[in-house]
Amino acid sequence: MGLTVSKIEPIQRDITLMVSAAVSKETQQRLFVSAARQILADIDAKNLAALGQAVSHKTFVDGARSETIDQAQRNIVREYDLIGHAIKTIGDLLWRHSPVRKGDYRRSHHLYADGVLIATVSDGWVVPEIPATVKELVFVPTVEYARPIERGRSKQAPDGVYQVVADISRPAFRGIGQVSFTYRAVNDVKRKSNKRRKNSPQELRQPAIVIRLN
Repeated sequence: MGLTVSKIEPIQRDITLMVSAAVSKETQQRLFVSAARQILADIDAKNLAALGQAVSHKTFVDGARSETIDQAQRNIVREYDLIGHAIKTIGDLLWRHSPVRKGDYRRSHHLYADGVLIATVSDGWVVPEIPATVKELVFVPTVEYARPIERGRSKQAPDGVYQVVADISRPAFRGIGQVSFTYRAVNDVKRKSNKRRKNSPQELRQPAIVIRLN
């Protein structure tokens, strides 16, 4: 019998639970489920205390998706959505630290997965499921004045937004991926004028938070 638990650092580890063969199979199964239930409850409580909120997860019982472990016979695997939680953290920080006048900048934070738009940050937004094949996630604002804001032109964000959020969110990705601040070209930038300036390709580069997954 085995219990495998994947969860956020620094608690991440694999746990194998062995039950003595000296007792009946029924007793083994009952002890296995009882111990597994306590271990999972302890981990959930530690995650809640460390993060201030529950981490979503998937549980597999004997190879089948199920959140009910009462009938588990051989194996329980619980996978915590570490990537989704960490991505949600960045989006929430961008929303919270955005300067607000009309709110256009705050509503412009887009999330791309390998170059494909998958979400727009909002108050209480939900992170979509991230496919296992995704290698890079990028947050980027799509208003044309994002660069001046990043340079501290707003009194509400004198140190900018994206670089600050990148710096303070790195611990959430420990063991998951690498977070960096950079500038990225974006085709979705909303402009007040359709006229292109001389250096328009360079001007399309927006402040960005890049997450390269392990």
